[in-house]
Amino acid sequence: MQPYSKKWLVAYGLLFVVVGFLVFYRLDKFSLWQDEADLALLSQSVLQTGFPVALIDSKFITQWAGRESTKNYLWFMDPWPLFYLRAASFKIFGISEWSARFPCAFLGWLSLVPIGLLVRRWTKSHAITFLTLFFFGTNPWVILYMRQSKYWPIVFFSFSILLLGYQKWENSKKGWPLFALGLIILFHSNYFTAALLGLGAYTLFFAKWEKARFRFFFTTGITLILLCLPFFLIGAFEDRVFAMSTFPTLLQYFKKLGTHIFYFNRQICPLILLLLWIYWWVKNKWSVVDRSTLLLVACSILFAWLGIALLNFDVLRFNLQLIPLFCFLMAATLVQIYQKNKLAGAFLFGIFWATNLLQADSFDLKKMAFKEEWLALKNYYFIEYQDPAKILPQLMKTHWKPGEYVYLNHNQPVWQYHSDIPLAYLVRPEEIAPKEPPLAQHYVDKSSIDWWIGPHLVKMARGPHLTREEMIQEWNRTGYDHEVIDTKIPVLNWDLNSPIRYKHFLKKFGERDENEETIKLLHRIKKS
Repeated sequence: MQPYSKKWLVAYGLLFVVVGFLVFYRLDKFSLWQDEADLALLSQSVLQTGFPVALIDSKFITQWAGRESTKNYLWFMDPWPLFYLRAASFKIFGISEWSARFPCAFLGWLSLVPIGLLVRRWTKSHAITFLTLFFFGTNPWVILYMRQSKYWPIVFFSFSILLLGYQKWENSKKGWPLFALGLIILFHSNYFTAALLGLGAYTLFFAKWEKARFRFFFTTGITLILLCLPFFLIGAFEDRVFAMSTFPTLLQYFKKLGTHIFYFNRQICPLILLLLWIYWWVKNKWSVVDRSTLLLVACSILFAWLGIALLNFDVLRFNLQLIPLFCFLMAATLVQIYQKNKLAGAFLFGIFWATNLLQADSFDLKKMAFKEEWLALKNYYFIEYQDPAKILPQLMKTHWKPGEYVYLNHNQPVWQYHSDIPLAYLVRPEEIAPKEPPLAQHYVDKSSIDWWIGPHLVKMARGPHLTREEMIQEWNRTGYDHEVIDTKIPVLNWDLNSPIRYKHFLKKFGERDENEETIKLLHRIKKS
């Protein structure tokens, strides 16, 4: 194994600092978006009650008609450890966007350490290790995922800890506690992701029988049962998995799988390299990585890809643990080619730089295809934007009268996080999970709505959603008129921080549209 020379230590240190800047710079620039606010409110409830409960300060926390919590409002849709982690941050630093995001961002940044140690064990090469961290830590979408108060950054950390423990066990038959720790953290970050990973990990067990391997997985399995499965005792299992909807048809399955793979090709790695990787595997020409490591990487990717399409999701966020693996394969490919032909290696690095860093998979020299990506990222960091979640509550205070209720098509938790103006949230009583004590009337009665704020960006599949037309029709039916107040706030700035939808992000932070639609306030008034 190559020693840590001064040159490499400086290189690693500089990269660590650069990634740290990208992760933490103005971490609180934008308000919490929908899911972040949802989880921040639940974390605040931990400070008040000791448990994550969905009713706090008369605010009902839900995006799915109350199906994420028990009859007594105890939250069970997400594992609890992250709520306590955020609550600790709130306790230490105070309640803010920065303190809500800091724990997850810190663990995401820290994940560079176990990823680097893992690749060093796999290859004993500083070049491959550094390039892996470089491709991983400077990928725009990795950075955006790290800057969220969600489980995403912790997936990077826990998965690399898990693989580090597995690698240590393979070398010395020690390390199962590290493996189990990584899997437990991963489970309590997102159990769908942990399940996808488990398919790949246990396939390796069946692929090679030996007593020590059996003890390793058996001991880990018992540990998981004791420390993870009790989570499923809170709330009905069918309510927890309702988001999966129904299993896809064969056609839907392959459509989802293709969409998911497209995300990796577009945001992480040019997958045309798969042909080269497979060729080297068949011909046994990998010189910088051994076959056992490649088998582990291949199983992790294959089963995670095949499994994700069975769920009701086709987005990248449920397979984020694969990103470091693809960065590792890109780094290993680059070093292998560079060893044989320096010019070809330099050319390949240019391709990787364009696809991985600039996200320009359709690069056109005349049109400068990656200009939009650079511009969006630059604007995200350095250009000031109107933030509706912070502006609208203050604006509403100049119009709102006590006793009136506000309805939003989307981002209800964001409103609840930033405002104490009461929210008329759920308007379809037949969809609401029964609660004890019962919900206040304005959560279930459509006639309670005095303000409608729109237009909305996302219409939840089974969540509350009333269109402008439906609201006006309801008011007309009950003998009311309405007035329209234009806030002059562009619609595209409503959900400012989510990296999930790539095109939305580029549209929000790319070149501004002079004719952007603005957010409207619709107010119920008595007929003159």
